[in-house]
Amino acid sequence: MNQSNHIPSDADRELARITGRLLENEESLSTLDDPLTADLLRLKEAQRDYPENELLESRNRSWSEVHSAIRQSDKNSLPAKKKNYPASLIDYGSPYWKVAAVILFAALLSVFIYTLDSDQSVQIAKSIDENITVTLNDGTTATLRPQSSLYKIKESEDQEVYRIEGEAYFGVTKQENRAFIVNAGSGYIEVMGTEFNVRTWGDSTHIYLETGSLLISSADQTDQKMLQPGQFSSISRDSRVTQPADADGYTITAWKRNELIFNNRSANSVFRELEYHFSIQIEAPDSIRNETLGGSLSLSNQNSTLQNLAVVLNGEFHIIEDNRYNFVSFE
Repeated sequence: MNQSNHIPSDADRELARITGRLLENEESLSTLDDPLTADLLRLKEAQRDYPENELLESRNRSWSEVHSAIRQSDKNSLPAKKKNYPASLIDYGSPYWKVAAVILFAALLSVFIYTLDSDQSVQIAKSIDENITVTLNDGTTATLRPQSSLYKIKESEDQEVYRIEGEAYFGVTKQENRAFIVNAGSGYIEVMGTEFNVRTWGDSTHIYLETGSLLISSADQTDQKMLQPGQFSSISRDSRVTQPADADGYTITAWKRNELIFNNRSANSVFRELEYHFSIQIEAPDSIRNETLGGSLSLSNQNSTLQNLAVVLNGEFHIIEDNRYNFVSFE
């Protein structure tokens, strides 16, 4: 087989053997005297302080640089002296080997990125079946709706970065020259001192501003909107931020008072909110789901809530199994 200059050198083979022994013995790669490994470790260390949106940009840049370097390497390769090798040897100069090399490098880079991400996110609060309020280090309070979790990503002199899954109401302590950032599902929220409600469950992320002001950004930062008190906006899964609009904060934050208020809402949307709040499933015919409802329900007790809603819908809920209900109409 004719072979080009892509054959790994003895030094490359020795590096592979040393790396294998380090991984097998669970030793740190920082002890490995290799320029590429050192660069990857420096990249990981530098990215520790990045907010998640900057980290995403850095990943894309890194991959582009790797791809360009591989192409440039091929262009700069000198003509190789032809040598004959036994057919049983791997053809390192073949396009298949190049693809394998890229995949291997990407896999190694993914290990570094995964380690970085796992180090950045720490769960600090989780609500199960009732509202809970936690106070953060700077005095900020976060009230979590049931089935919600709060994670801390970063805390430094110039910013605090958290992630919310579910729904929460934040009362952010104002600090000069220190930003408070929330990763909220499909986007980001940045404030200096304010009160706002954010919901990530459902088809999009919803934000309502009570006091102060805040900046909403899509995950890729291509769309941004500034909210004023009493305004509402949402971020779709495809990174579009809706135009801010006036909203009824009393209704939006009713869950904090263990109450659900619905004015001209479909029964289906009420079902979905109860499913989230109580972590249950509700089955009902489309004719019921399409009904328009108005009123309020207490969220203090699951059984009482379902019984009261059944009265409004002129029927009753039958439990099929744990956390699964079927609505049967009397009509």
